[in-house]
Amino acid sequence: LVGSEMCIRDSIMIRLLFISHTGNNEPPMAQYIMDHLIQKAGLTDSLSVSAASFAKEGAPLSKPAQETLSAHGIPYTMKKTFPIAWKTYDDYDFILLMNDKNNPDIFNTMGGDVDEKIHLLSEYAGKEADIPNPHKGAAFEDAYEEEEKACEGLLKKLEAWIR
Repeated sequence: LVGSEMCIRDSIMIRLLFISHTGNNEPPMAQYIMDHLIQKAGLTDSLSVSAASFAKEGAPLSKPAQETLSAHGIPYTMKKTFPIAWKTYDDYDFILLMNDKNNPDIFNTMGGDVDEKIHLLSEYAGKEADIPNPHKGAAFEDAYEEEEKACEGLLKKLEAWIR
């Protein structure tokens, strides 16, 4: 049984979806932070990362977000978020919100959270609060720090489960 359990664990692909702050349609920095952490941990065969928004059309990462990630040595792309659809819920194992866990769009667009996949990202940093929104006055560096702490906590949890 130990050998077969190891085979099952080796074939796991956990899909993570980061959802932009409410009212924003660009990817959260957390997408790139987590992708970087996954690569450093050697878990690219077990974990995948995507980003979505409630907007009908996504946008690429803003210049201030690019500068913040670059200052921390985090690579990024100019890929846009995709719009959340009904099937999005079934396509991902963890759906991570930057803010507003009670946003009615979550339930109207994905049909609820029967499998308890939807979480505030900050939960993985030991908080039950919104990630600071740099598009509504918070500093990009403050948002980066909160997102990094939460991504590190999430990765630690996932690593313990995968390995």
